[in-house]
Amino acid sequence: MEVASLNWVDILILVIYFLILFAIGIYCIVKQRGQKKSKEYFLADSNMNWMAVAGSLYSSNIGAEHFLGLAGSASQNGLAIGWFEWIAGFILILLGWFYTPIYKKALILTTPEYLEKRYSKTCKTFLTVISLLLYILTKISATLYSGGVILHLILGWNMYFSIVMLLLATAVYTILGGLMAVVYTEAFQTVLLISGGILTTIFGLVKVGGISQFRNSENIPSNFWHLFHNTDDPELPWPAILCIPFASVFYWCNDQLLVQRVLSARNNYHAKSGCLSAAYLKILPFFILVIPGMIARALFSSEIKDDPNIAFPLLLIKIIPNGLLGFLLSGVISALMSSLASIFNSSSTLITYDIYRTYIRKNAKEKELIIFGKISGIGILLISILWIPFISNISDQLFISINAVANYLAPPITAIFLYGMLWSRVNSRASIYTLSIGCTIGFIRLILEAIFSSKKEFSNSFLNFFIKCNFLYFGFFLFVISSLIIVIVSLLTEPPDQKCLKNTMWKSLKNSHSTKKSPFIDDYKNSIEFQDLILDKDDASELDDFKFISSQSEEGNLENEVDDDKDTNTRTSSDTDTSTDNYHDNVGKEKNSKASIHDNLKKSQKENVIINDSFQVDERKALIKEENDSSDNENENDLNKKKEIKLNYLVVLFTVIMISLYIIFR
Repeated sequence: MEVASLNWVDILILVIYFLILFAIGIYCIVKQRGQKKSKEYFLADSNMNWMAVAGSLYSSNIGAEHFLGLAGSASQNGLAIGWFEWIAGFILILLGWFYTPIYKKALILTTPEYLEKRYSKTCKTFLTVISLLLYILTKISATLYSGGVILHLILGWNMYFSIVMLLLATAVYTILGGLMAVVYTEAFQTVLLISGGILTTIFGLVKVGGISQFRNSENIPSNFWHLFHNTDDPELPWPAILCIPFASVFYWCNDQLLVQRVLSARNNYHAKSGCLSAAYLKILPFFILVIPGMIARALFSSEIKDDPNIAFPLLLIKIIPNGLLGFLLSGVISALMSSLASIFNSSSTLITYDIYRTYIRKNAKEKELIIFGKISGIGILLISILWIPFISNISDQLFISINAVANYLAPPITAIFLYGMLWSRVNSRASIYTLSIGCTIGFIRLILEAIFSSKKEFSNSFLNFFIKCNFLYFGFFLFVISSLIIVIVSLLTEPPDQKCLKNTMWKSLKNSHSTKKSPFIDDYKNSIEFQDLILDKDDASELDDFKFISSQSEEGNLENEVDDDKDTNTRTSSDTDTSTDNYHDNVGKEKNSKASIHDNLKKSQKENVIINDSFQVDERKALIKEENDSSDNENENDLNKKKEIKLNYLVVLFTVIMISLYIIFR
């Protein structure tokens, strides 16, 4: 296959792209210099706006495996493959409106951490290990393979050299800059992804002779133009389309890779806006990746017959003129780097919080967590490079292969998250049984299919069905089995501890905006002590004054008691005419003894008053600060509620658009 030739304009565009990319990374590194909080590194201090969240979600998902895999599958299946992208839009809305508020309420940093709060530490560890394996063996390997193939076909570079260079370039700004560098660079790369895909579609339609010639192409089968295929279709029968969500919900709503982007949003409004904006963006791959894949089928049917994954690179090489080729190539490279950056950061987050801090160094300091996170990112990088020689074993249609693996492993995880958020009866034992049995079934299917291939016939009818069953149907059956395990085990065992249900379920959001005030707050605000303290809350001298006033008041009460005692004894001695000098001496000693006792008592009580007042003042100051913050949050929540009403209208508009597209392309 011929290799694209780049002129000086293409090379200049590539150089400018990399300069901008690393400038963003360096900016984030400088901004986070002296960083002390691990949350700033792994979640960008949860301060991302909705545009950054939307761009990060989109570019984290649209990687080189889409340019290679989705376009390649479109050349073999037609428009129906676009359902994976359109259904993802509705699942993103589910992420913003259902899952994210619960995650935020639970105050988690990783999705496995949610399982620990809802179920047990065992569930958390199980999901962490499964997620890391999926990252290394599917996501990273698929992205590396895609990137190596694309750069090899377009630039003529050795595939493994291309992979190593991409890994190193991505690791520089990801490991050093943390999630902030990832999110901002992904937002920049999203512009390149969309504009590059649009230009490819336009040039492809021009090359094929326009829309009418494209529709009447002899190289495209008639069923390719339908969104639903017949039930006998081996890969995408129409009932299987309805089974897409069972694995996709895990990918978008439970997987740390995507959820981490939403957790970085500054509040629920920005999280919802980011998810909804990403849902609108997910309409585009149908036009900038699926359509180009079919254009490649119309133009280069014989060349992509043996390897459909080269459909998109062929378009770049043969129809894009010099000057624009460098721009489009930068878009493809941005897809590669954004996917890898997302996986590296999410992997290091999982390892740091769910393994290192949980089992190795429970009391690790913030700086230590950041350092270990960077080291773990490098470790993931090295393991990925070692996995490169095995990547060529991936099946012909890369996109189908990736989704098949997800359907073999994800449905049990989807089930325990969903049931755990909706049904309070689900307990830890049920979740462990579900994960153990469900993922074991999925691994068996994955291993058997990898060894024997789904094309081989077996004499045993059950084994034949188990291996050759459509991957989407298999995902549905696995979800049903997982649901049965959850329900049966939960009903046969003891209910979960109430502390596991706090802030981890959908019903816990009903009281999320209520603010409980301390019963003595209003009275205390009007007190003299508060008026003194409010002058300067951070001034220690005010606190000392308050302690002194309280102690002096107590001391005065004690002195009055002593004086009263003295007056009583004096009256008694003066009224007794028969008292002797010896008696007066005893009375004097008794007075001195009482005075000594009272002095010690005053000293002890004074110290106790100071200590108690110190605690009370600190507690009251904290309560007052909490009330003021709650008042500010209430005002912000009221404003966000009004904005969220507008978001609900935009959700309705999205639904109308999707229905319209279905009517047009059905």
